[in-house]
Amino acid sequence: MDAKRRWWIAGVLSLAVPGLGHLYSGRAIAGLALYTLGVVTANVALLLIGFINMFPWNLIIPVMAVLGLGVFVVVNSMMVASRSQDYTLRKYNLWYLYLLVFIGHMFISPILLLTANNYVTYRIPSQAMEDTLMAGDYVFADT
Repeated sequence: MDAKRRWWIAGVLSLAVPGLGHLYSGRAIAGLALYTLGVVTANVALLLIGFINMFPWNLIIPVMAVLGLGVFVVVNSMMVASRSQDYTLRKYNLWYLYLLVFIGHMFISPILLLTANNYVTYRIPSQAMEDTLMAGDYVFADT
């Protein structure tokens, strides 16, 4: 069965779950890659918020990275869907599979993002360990 991919559906699906719009458009590998990139970017952004101690850059850089990737994913999925002419539906082009991916994302994403909260940054306040650590140094510790 042939069906034209609608650009706005791809955009809405990508807003819900990064990469889901690409799955809708028949680009399953690209969708998985963008989802993985989104999770990694979100984890790195959370780490940078605690690691960079230069306000406001510790907030601006990670937020801009996550928003930039989000805009890229949505716009790219909309462009891919609008360029598709006659699209032959694949086994994974089912509405309930999209719903399953969304529900899975709602459960998996917080778990993946919580791994970033297992790390804490500390600032060395004194010269007590001056042979190995200097006062004012920052260390990154696993809690």
